[in-house]
Amino acid sequence: MALGVGMALLSGWLFDRTENKQKLYIATALIMTPFAVWFMFRPDPQFAGMYKAYGMIAGLALAVGLEEKYAPLDYSVAWWKKLVRIVLGAALALAVKEAGKLFYISGVEQVTFIVDALRYFALVVVLLGLSPVLFKKFRL
Repeated sequence: MALGVGMALLSGWLFDRTENKQKLYIATALIMTPFAVWFMFRPDPQFAGMYKAYGMIAGLALAVGLEEKYAPLDYSVAWWKKLVRIVLGAALALAVKEAGKLFYISGVEQVTFIVDALRYFALVVVLLGLSPVLFKKFRL
């Protein structure tokens, strides 16, 4: 528990002091990579959450760049456009999250770990990287 609290405090401190968030996400994903590989050879259900977090952080590294470069969102839009964004975003999130479950192979934890990492990677990229591009394209 102390390690978790310490990591949360350190992460918050780094986040506040880093101007380029994408570099922070990339660095975090790179730091997590050896652990992800190591635990792949020691499959244990208690490490499942780490793979989801790994996928989300790697997704952030890509999504932040996509959103900043191609479609920085304007939040001063009409209320109904915000509502449409929320509904479409929730529908996309549910579709991506559930579609990833189609690739599970029961009894093979390593595959489940990889699918979870990829599923959460895709979820973050779609929600934070591609959704803003779609919203901008359709003027939402």
